[in-house]
Amino acid sequence: MAHRPHVALIVETSVTYGRRILRGISNYLRAHRQWSVFLEQRELGAAPPKWLLNWRGDGIICRPTTPRLAAAFRVSRVPVVDLNDAHGYLGLPHIGSDMRAIGRMGAEHLLERGFRSFAFCGFAGQRWSALRRDGFVQTVQRAGCACASYDSKWPGLHAPEWDKDQSQTAAWIATLPKPLALMGCNDLRGQHVLDACRRIDLAVPEEVAVIGVDDEQLLCELADPPLSTVVPASEQIGYEAAELLDRLMSGRRQRARQRT
Repeated sequence: MAHRPHVALIVETSVTYGRRILRGISNYLRAHRQWSVFLEQRELGAAPPKWLLNWRGDGIICRPTTPRLAAAFRVSRVPVVDLNDAHGYLGLPHIGSDMRAIGRMGAEHLLERGFRSFAFCGFAGQRWSALRRDGFVQTVQRAGCACASYDSKWPGLHAPEWDKDQSQTAAWIATLPKPLALMGCNDLRGQHVLDACRRIDLAVPEEVAVIGVDDEQLLCELADPPLSTVVPASEQIGYEAAELLDRLMSGRRQRARQRT
C-alpha cells in the first residue's frame, strides 16, 4: 500500500475563514493524493497541541503561527506552510490574504455608489485590521475623500464592557458627516457598527452604509439590516497551501504568496 503522508492541519474551525481554508485543502486532496490528517475542532488563535513540536510527521499547515513557534518549526525540519495573518512573514513558506487589497475592494465598492464621506472601524493591535484599514484609507484618499477611523480592543478577556464600547462607537459615528460609508475590519466589527447605528437612530443604509469582511453568514444574517461583506479567497488559500505542502514534502522549495 502506498504511503499516505501524515499531515497536521492546525486551522481554526470556529469561523468561516478557517473552515473555507479546510474546504480548499479538501478540494486539493480529492483531486490529488490523500493524506492521513490530524484535525480537531479549534478556536481562532488557539495554540497547537504541545506534542506537535516533537512530532515526526510529514507536514504541517498552521494558522496560529507565532515567531516563537516558527523558530521551533525551523528546528524540527518538518515541512510547514504558515497561514498566519497576525505577524506576516516569519521565515517559513507562507500563504495569506492580501489585507490591503481587501480594504481596497471595500473602498471601491462604496466609492462606486457615490459616497464622499468615509470611515473605517477596526480592532486595536491587530495587524490584519490595520492593513485592511490602510488599503481602505489609501483608496478613499486617492479618490479625493477624507476618511475617519476608530479602533477598540479585540473581543475576549481584555475587551471593554459591551455596552460601554458600543456607546463609544455610537458617539464616534454620530460626529461623522452623513451620508456615510463605513467599513468594518471584519463582519463582527460590521455587526457592532450596525448595532451602534440603531442605538442612535441612524437609518441604514440611507444615512450610514456598512460593509464588513469574511462572509460570516450567521453574523451577517443576525445583523439588522443584514450585513454586506467582502469575501476573501480563503478557499483558494487552502487549496494552494495543500499544493505547496505537497511540493515541500517532495523536497521542493517555494516562495510566500498572497491572495485577496
